[in-house]
Amino acid sequence: MRKILSLVLVLALVLGSFAFTFAATPSDVVGEDSEDAVNVLMELGVINGYPDGSYKPAGIVTRGEMAKIVICALGLEDYAAGSSSFSDMAGHWSDKYVAYAVSLGIINGYPDGTFKADNTVSYDEAAKMLVAALGYTEDSLVGAWPVNYVTKAKVLGILDDIKAGSAGANRGDIAIMTYQTLDLPIGKTNNDGDWIASIPADDMLTRLGAVLAAGGAAFVLTDTHADDAIADVRELVGAFVKAYVNDDGEIIAIKSVESEFLIGEFDLATVAAATTFETDDEEYDIIGFASLVAAGYYTNGESDPLGFGVADVAAATEYKIAVDVSGVKINDIYSVAEWAIDDDFQFEDGYLEDDNIAGNTFKLDDNDDIDMSSFVLLGVDSLEDIEEDDVVYVYLGGTSGDVTKIEVGTETASGEVTRIKGSEYTIGGKVYEFSTAPGVIGTTPGIDDEIEMTLDYAGDIYDYEVISGEADLYGIVLRTGVASEDPGDLGASDAEIELFMADGTKKTFTVDYDKFALNADGTPGDNVIPATVYDQNVAPNLVGGVLVSDDVWLLAAGDVVEYALNKDGEVESLEWVVDASAVGALAEKRADVTWVGAAADLTAKGYYQAFSVASDALIMTYDSGAGFTTDEDDYGIAQRANLL
Repeated sequence: MRKILSLVLVLALVLGSFAFTFAATPSDVVGEDSEDAVNVLMELGVINGYPDGSYKPAGIVTRGEMAKIVICALGLEDYAAGSSSFSDMAGHWSDKYVAYAVSLGIINGYPDGTFKADNTVSYDEAAKMLVAALGYTEDSLVGAWPVNYVTKAKVLGILDDIKAGSAGANRGDIAIMTYQTLDLPIGKTNNDGDWIASIPADDMLTRLGAVLAAGGAAFVLTDTHADDAIADVRELVGAFVKAYVNDDGEIIAIKSVESEFLIGEFDLATVAAATTFETDDEEYDIIGFASLVAAGYYTNGESDPLGFGVADVAAATEYKIAVDVSGVKINDIYSVAEWAIDDDFQFEDGYLEDDNIAGNTFKLDDNDDIDMSSFVLLGVDSLEDIEEDDVVYVYLGGTSGDVTKIEVGTETASGEVTRIKGSEYTIGGKVYEFSTAPGVIGTTPGIDDEIEMTLDYAGDIYDYEVISGEADLYGIVLRTGVASEDPGDLGASDAEIELFMADGTKKTFTVDYDKFALNADGTPGDNVIPATVYDQNVAPNLVGGVLVSDDVWLLAAGDVVEYALNKDGEVESLEWVVDASAVGALAEKRADVTWVGAAADLTAKGYYQAFSVASDALIMTYDSGAGFTTDEDDYGIAQRANLL
């Protein structure tokens, strides 16, 4: 798991989610657990890469190299001089570092008087050196070597996500361990065996030349700060932070986050008028928003050029706000950010190119490579980790139009639908909701369906497939037949409907009369097939300007319906999906259906107009010259691959 440098862990969940990335990132650590650590330590001059641009994170670290790393991390490299007394160190390149580290009580040699500088340092030995560099001694620790130092290293967080032991440590893990020591206080062990923190406060980061921005005062981190930063702080845009900067004023580390992010909706359409902000879990009272005037709004991570007071928020719209909050009271609002998905798709081979993903362009660095610090990547460690069929949401900057955030859903799940309550579906004992992304599947499963789901980054359902149960059945109407007797007469026969089906054939189905609004005897029926589809006309009325008293199907040739069959193969439910009767346009008959306008070709990436077409989508075609006829030969079934 990636970690960030934080001297005051104010918001652990927020701080643990972003990473440091530098322009000179060694090619072989990109996407690795050690990437952040290597970037920071190289920027601070603690470690170096190799001339070929690599870091070799899997390579070994010797005891001599570890001695140098610790001395450099303490900011004492210029003071390293002299020779150690170890019998095997004469003329060794690391002797001066070893000698200085020994004088500081950081390292020891072996009982035979040797140091063995070229031996691989173990994780336990490295942990001991780093803990000792902070001023701890055996007198201030409990237990015997190596448990005493290893335990303290775990308590301090030096060994977070690192497995201690006698095995040789690699370069990537040593970078992580050192990185996780930079912000820890340095002190001394007194004569009573108590470790006392230094006054004034001392730590490796300060010794290495980092200074607090704005004289130590907190400030709202803007997208401009993030653009200029050496560290990748993109995910904290809009937050109220304290940060360390280098001599050029560029952010190299976040000291603390003094605000909290909330995601929810304002109760009114302007922040100035709003009195509450409601999240999924809580309703907050807005007491103040003074800081927002200076910070303003952000659209997909970039400053809104209109600013506060003009770009008012919209009601019933989700926003991410940075706030000072006490209990359920918002004392101040530092920023308001809106994130809207610009593109969503399931990843396919060829979507990721040198400067774009599925046609969405990245900001490039000076070497014309993708600037990894210009966007937030969630769900995977690197772009190369995105796999076939992963769900990808792309967000584009409101000003630049470049990618500012990518969310990748990598999980699938399956189970039986046991409960549906509003927008919540209980599947396999867990509650899910459907994604609201534009390209999400428009249909929903039914009770008792066994389904396999593709989930987005948030864990919502992006797509699903019915494994067992009633799958969605669609057909194009060819002909219809009404019941042979009036519904008021006992013994009225069932109606019929002829459909062009998804397998490319036609079939005539019997429609169970009991599923209509009225039974044959005139009593209320199941009403599964409503009067808007099949009008039983108990009382005479006008249909198409003609007085009708007999049953009438309101469907016509070319209409699309969704239907379900009972165990006898009879139609037991039927919904009108598309009305093909209008000249030059199709009419939506259901809320989840959208008429996209004029005909268009399917793009190379599988898009029809602005809609993503799934690889296994049911595509029905018709002969535009013939129109909507009763002849099944004028209709067809196509595969997406054949239309690309």
